[in-house]
Parts: sequence; structure tokens; C-alpha cells
Amino acid sequence: YNIIDTFFVGHGVGEDGIAATTVAFPLMMLMSAFAAWFGVGGNALAALRLGEGKKGDADRALGNSLLALVVIPVVLSVVALVFLDPVLDLLGATDANRQMSRDFCHIIIIGFVLEAVGQGLANFIRTDGSPRYALIVIAAGAIASCILNALLVMVLGMGMVGSALATVAGWAVSAVMVVQYFLSKRCQMRLTRSSLTPDLRMVGKI
Repeated sequence: YNIIDTFFVGHGVGEDGIAATTVAFPLMMLMSAFAAWFGVGGNALAALRLGEGKKGDADRALGNSLLALVVIPVVLSVVALVFLDPVLDLLGATDANRQMSRDFCHIIIIGFVLEAVGQGLANFIRTDGSPRYALIVIAAGAIASCILNALLVMVLGMGMVGSALATVAGWAVSAVMVVQYFLSKRCQMRLTRSSLTPDLRMVGKI
């Protein structure tokens, strides 16, 4: 996603815009790392439980991973927005690109939860037996981001705001697709009301 943003911002905004996406890159990597933390950990636990024939426990691993991928990113996003200026300083923003970095990161941070859900739960789709669909989920988000970056940045001239919105929209596409998958009847693991009951012991294992 950062490569896509950098490409379109470089053509549509210029050097300062590229610098702003560079400032945001470590933040986006931290978001991806968090998604992998619960996505990979929860998926490993679910795979073990499926192998043991404990489908209910696998469902709960999926549900509690989703809860963690929603609740914790929301909390972290609020904290990051409150301390956005110190965060930008830490990431290397300068006077030349500070406003662009602020505009870009503000929207990216708000969309953190969508990235976490989309990337995190895609791991479960592979374990559920649909690795091709997991690839489609990730690719669909990236393609949507490309199309919307071209429209918002190059055609409508929305600059950093347009690029950030395109990125978040791409995350949203992936997030909706993974949630729809686990609400359907074609999957082994299902998102149900009982699977979404918080279980701190299970979260600790994840």
C-alpha cells in the first residue's frame, strides 16, 4: 500500500508528498505488525484446535482474534490521534512536509482497525481451506487502492487526503470480504454470537 501511495503521490503531489508517505511508512508497518500478531497467533491456535477436532474452540479463537483486532486498534488509534504531533516528530516529519504528513497520517490512523481486520483475518481463510480466496482478499484491496488513488489523486487532485482515503478504502474492501467469508456457510470456522464472547485466557494464548 505504501508503494502504491508513493507512486501516485509522487506524480500528483511531488517530492514533499513522497516525504510525507515516507514519514507514514513506519506507522503503517507497525499497524501491519499488530495485525500479524493477532492474525498469525489466532490462526495458529485455531489450526491446532481444528486438528484436535475442537471446532468450537477454533471458532472462539477466530472470534476473539476479531475482537482484539477491533478493540485494541481503536484504542491505539485514539492515543495516536491525541499525540499525533509527537508521533510525527518521532517519525521524522519536517516543516516542509509536516502538514502533508499530518493530513495523511490522520486518515491512516482512523483506518487502522480496517487494516487490522482485513490483514489479520486473511490468515484464518488459508487455514479454513481457501488459500486462493485469501489471496483474492488481499489483492482486491490493493487493486481498489490503485484505482481510487488514480481517481482521487490524479483526476480529482485531492493530494495526500485522496491517497490516504484510497488506502483506507482498500483496507475496507479486504475487511468486508473476510468478515463476509466467515459469516457464510461455506467455511469451517464461523463467526457466531458465542464465538465473539470475550475469553481473556484464549486471548493470552493467542
